Amino acid sequence: MRAKSKNRKKARDYSKFIPILTLISGIIAGNLWPWKQADINRANYELDKTSKIIEIRNNIDTNIIKLLALYKKHTELTRELSKNYSEDNRERISRETDNIWKYEYPSIESNIKQLEAVLSKLENRDPRMFNFPLPPLTGLKISIQ
Repeated sequence: MRAKSKNRKKARDYSKFIPILTLISGIIAGNLWPWKQADINRANYELDKTSKIIEIRNNIDTNIIKLLALYKKHTELTRELSKNYSEDNRERISRETDNIWKYEYPSIESNIKQLEAVLSKLENRDPRMFNFPLPPLTGLKISIQ
């Protein structure tokens, strides 16, 4: 029986340290938690940043396609202009091409430049400079001879 009482006494002695060990492990875990939380927040930020970068690149691509469509539309209108001999149709086509380059082109070009500025900040680099083809001369009156 003496062996059991010795073991119980040792167990009681060790049981005094359990609350202290629990307190120390809680303090250590509590201090490590903010570091782990900061790592999780940093990873979430990188994921959000990556999705925004992809979205902005897609928007830039879409705007460039719109810009190319303007050039295609201009080409089609000039072809139609060369085939059409009616003065009213020529005036209408001329106004339409003027409107393309006066109103549609500048907004698309500025959208691309703004999106590139935001993208360059997200990617920590200098913005790229796009060299778009110049719009064709507008406002020229075609005379019929």
